[in-house]
Amino acid sequence: MLLKIKTILRAVCLAGAILFLSPVAPVRADESGFYFGGSGAYVQSDCCVDDAAFGGRGFAGYRINRHVGGEVGYAGIGDFNARTFSFTGIARVPTDVFGDIFVRAGVHSWRQSGRSGTNPVFGGGVLFPVSDNVELRSELIYYIGESYDFVGTGLGIVIQP
Repeated sequence: MLLKIKTILRAVCLAGAILFLSPVAPVRADESGFYFGGSGAYVQSDCCVDDAAFGGRGFAGYRINRHVGGEVGYAGIGDFNARTFSFTGIARVPTDVFGDIFVRAGVHSWRQSGRSGTNPVFGGGVLFPVSDNVELRSELIYYIGESYDFVGTGLGIVIQP
């Protein structure tokens, strides 16, 4: 439980830093279309003696409209020898103050040290537009596993061509 509270607090602090340190006023990207991006994350787990590592994630998605979209992603967490491929639905709530708040839910297919499975994934975060087609993304993703869970707090970039 303490692991989850610490991770949520880190995500909130990261989102706050983006909001208050960015000198650029919000500009909306197109309301629908394809996008892609990448992120780095600090990942925690209850699987190992060393319960924290850094990971990377690449993703691509499609926004149906300003509020709804879908995304596929691939993440690797080196120190945990874990890889996951995910498909999630995303719901966005635009705000006029700093960007969009979003939540995600879906499934991920994972492999770790010779084991594999398919389990739920969920999370959320903040998108802050910095230009017509670029957004910064601060997020928390919770990958549920069969024996172990992974919680990632990350910062990334989203590009909508």
